[in-house]
Amino acid sequence: MARYGKQHKQATRQRIIEAAGGRLKRDGIHGSGIATLMADAGMTNGAFYAHFESKDDLVATAVAQQLGEQRESFSAQPPGRAGLEKIVRAYLSVEHRDNPEGGCPSAALLDEIGRSPHATKRAYTDGLLLVIDDIAARLASDDPHWARMKTLSVFALMVGTLQVSRALANRQLADEVLEQGIQNALAHEEALMSRAVDLRLDAIEPAQDDTVLNVTVVAPPLNVVTTEFIRDLDGLTAAVDTDGTPNGHTPIRGGIMQEQSKQTARRSARGSTKAPERGGTSQSVGHIAVEGQAGVLVARLDGGPHALFDASIAKELKELVDRADRDPDIHAVVFTGTHPDRFLSHSDVAWLQKGGTGFPPINTRIARLVARTARLINRVPIVRTLAGMTRLKTLLQLDSFHATFLKMNASGTIFIAAINGSALAVGAELAWACDLRIMADGDFVIGLTEVLLALTPGGGGSQRLPRLIGTQQALVAVLEGRPFTPAEALSLGAVDEVVPQEEVLARSIERAEFLSLRSKKSLGAIKRSIYFGSSLSLEHGLQFEHAEFLVRDQSKEAQGRMLEYIATTDATGELPLLDRETYARALSAGRIGGSSSE
Repeated sequence: MARYGKQHKQATRQRIIEAAGGRLKRDGIHGSGIATLMADAGMTNGAFYAHFESKDDLVATAVAQQLGEQRESFSAQPPGRAGLEKIVRAYLSVEHRDNPEGGCPSAALLDEIGRSPHATKRAYTDGLLLVIDDIAARLASDDPHWARMKTLSVFALMVGTLQVSRALANRQLADEVLEQGIQNALAHEEALMSRAVDLRLDAIEPAQDDTVLNVTVVAPPLNVVTTEFIRDLDGLTAAVDTDGTPNGHTPIRGGIMQEQSKQTARRSARGSTKAPERGGTSQSVGHIAVEGQAGVLVARLDGGPHALFDASIAKELKELVDRADRDPDIHAVVFTGTHPDRFLSHSDVAWLQKGGTGFPPINTRIARLVARTARLINRVPIVRTLAGMTRLKTLLQLDSFHATFLKMNASGTIFIAAINGSALAVGAELAWACDLRIMADGDFVIGLTEVLLALTPGGGGSQRLPRLIGTQQALVAVLEGRPFTPAEALSLGAVDEVVPQEEVLARSIERAEFLSLRSKKSLGAIKRSIYFGSSLSLEHGLQFEHAEFLVRDQSKEAQGRMLEYIATTDATGELPLLDRETYARALSAGRIGGSSSE
């Protein structure tokens, strides 16, 4: 009888493994019996157990080898982004889809491996992670775990795409699924490659005396916000109060620098608190001139010769709204334009254009992530200041703008737009963020025209206008970029009154004074219930209203007026609100009995 040496046995074993790899991917683990697997290798059943303890042993070994071959194939691609793109396009190609036997073991066997014994799962896990880590190494990240998990998630997306494409009977649809999968994977790959140039909080740690938090924001030439940055911000914003003071610490100090190693960044954070210059910016001309110190303030919007809204006006608007909301003696603010025929034309287009440059292409999902990040940044003054020195500056300004409008809606201060002329885009959005809008009659317009610049409303117009005039009316107007005349705006409900131009400011002040006589805290509760509660489900809206009511019901102001009301009812035998003269006096005074404020 012929006797074979160890080398021959190893070669035979290898032949069985290689043949099994293709058969398993073509027919599946359960569709490939031992007899078939051995026949593919040119051998009989009897020889099988001389090489493997069981079929599961062969499957685990074959899977591991298949993943090893895939790893070698990926490693042969060029380094960096070019290589990653080649991997993606080859993996999601029609040729790969139509040749499962010579392709990826994950796409062919994943569901069966999930039902296999632990040894097979272990072999798959070990082999896959070697593949993933090789790809992740191309990202040049200083966080290996982050790189592994992100790469693994993109690879899972590719595997699923390939499986769906193979399962579809419609070949055209199957091809389209592959193409879309390529675009999706490349978009993820772009974000992964950008991790090395991510704006992030690189150091959040107590100083030696444990009274100051050192915060280092690393700002490379290209800022791409990722979930890691959001996670860091969540941690920081949870550790500090909204005024920038750490809980249990004195105020934060921080620095901003170009991309460095973590060690260098941490040393720099401890050694310097001054931010380097980021270059000059264009001089803005916008200004808000405020008249009055208490009661009703008049805010004149000066956007220069073209009546443009810019970063300076946005900043001063925030400061004014914060002041009006905080000061109990300020009851109303009336906005009007300094231009003879314009309230606000629209935003400074140069400001918007500059804010849209310097970033890689992003889709809507990533943009939402970026917008959420801006909100978190703006919650912490020191981080807001540091990030404002980067290309996130315009994004932060726009987010702050939204927050200002929301504060106007939540405040007990009444805001009135005295629309002395035309108001387009952000001019209309500011007016619609106010509680009342009184517009001048004449050859003026108000509306959203962003679509004509290939933009979309960005100051809340797409949300506030439908709430004022209805979804369909708003949709058609915004799609066309067509503004409303004063008469049209009044008819639709986009403005509350139309008066001669010379009477706009006086009428607005009159309305502001009338409403200012009412309890500021009650006005705030009513505004919040309507602005925010009415957009909720009925059940949640009622809960929102109930909460506001309970707070007011327990207030000293309301308790005093209710007791006086009860006493008057007992004394006169009539309900004061059902007595016409008493009711008329109450409307005029803004209250029944008591003083005008707590």
